[in-house]
Amino acid sequence: MSKTFCEYTVQNYSHEQLTKKLAFYVKLLRDEKFCAPRFLWCEMYRAVGDDVDHRDVTERVWMDWAEVDARPLLMYLQYLTYRGLGVRHRHLEAFHRLDDIVTSVDKVNQLYHHETVLNLFGHCCELDGDVQSAIELYKISLRGRHRNNAANWHQRRLELILNNN
Repeated sequence: MSKTFCEYTVQNYSHEQLTKKLAFYVKLLRDEKFCAPRFLWCEMYRAVGDDVDHRDVTERVWMDWAEVDARPLLMYLQYLTYRGLGVRHRHLEAFHRLDDIVTSVDKVNQLYHHETVLNLFGHCCELDGDVQSAIELYKISLRGRHRNNAANWHQRRLELILNNN
């Protein structure tokens, strides 16, 4: 019987092999935006006001990309897919798994791009009609990274919608 990938990895752990076999995060360039959900496009255009002026040399290189941890992105895509297909129990399952990552201190601390994950989960809340929770998640995201964060766009957009209704 052949070993599963997990069994093999545990028995023959090597950092090099692990990084070649696993995706820790996904990076989407502006040229690839048409392969991503529209909501992620905001990550590629996240600057608001004078944010661009406050980027250091390394930030100038990667700020125009969308980067998000692979596992939460997969859950977000599952959420969108099952919601679009009308498969409610699967859509809620993906929502709850994403919620578990966002609300678990241990899991959030393991994320590389926690502000983007908070934004994705905020979008899920928004799509489910819970605008107040979405705004709160965007605010939490902004506490972690106030500048150059797409949450600025999302929060302002939702507050405008609420104020006009």
